[in-house]
Amino acid sequence: MTNAGKALGALVAALAVATVALTAPSPPAGEAAADEVTAWDVTGKKPVPCEELSTEIFPAIEGGCLVRLPKQNTRLAVLTPFGTLDLGRCGITLNLQIGPRGDSWLQALVLSDYPGQTQRVCGDLRLCREKGADDYLPWKGKIVRSGEGFRSTHAMCLDTCMGRFEGRLAFDLVKERGGDWRMRSVNSVAGSSGFQFNGDWKLDAVDAGPSSAAYLKREGADAPGFDLR
Repeated sequence: MTNAGKALGALVAALAVATVALTAPSPPAGEAAADEVTAWDVTGKKPVPCEELSTEIFPAIEGGCLVRLPKQNTRLAVLTPFGTLDLGRCGITLNLQIGPRGDSWLQALVLSDYPGQTQRVCGDLRLCREKGADDYLPWKGKIVRSGEGFRSTHAMCLDTCMGRFEGRLAFDLVKERGGDWRMRSVNSVAGSSGFQFNGDWKLDAVDAGPSSAAYLKREGADAPGFDLR
């Protein structure tokens, strides 16, 4: 990237921070005190709490109820004082690991250009890494009750050609008929960074076979093998 491009990127990022800081609404009263949830492994005949999560070999995360979010069309944008800068659509695939008390991690996130679009920005978006490290950092989160459903908020961090974007990014978890779950972000902005997500994923119930990292699948159903209560 040229020096002019880097300067423009830095300006956009700075303006985005200023815009969100001035326009972001205050959280509703009582939201911070949302009740904690419990997460259950329902792949067997009797529900049991999801396995405890382990960070002993961080950035790899072990344990929990593991489900996959297959590639979906996700619109990415940056908010600026001059309006919304549409970066384009990316196909985003990721894994969600859920601990017994609603603690969670988003990891194995892959971004790819979406077919048919002219922009080629997705290849310039990278998960953040610690200085000198080879592995990308997973996004730590927490699931809480939100209205009639659940909300999973994660500490997002992306390195882009416009600079680094960091902030807490919220996704809604919605349970559908038959036990299917969806994870959605509607105009969700990562903290005060100005980076905006719009996406909708159906949590995949793929059976990855006999492996300690197998995605959990509910016995006798296509629904993912976890439940939130």
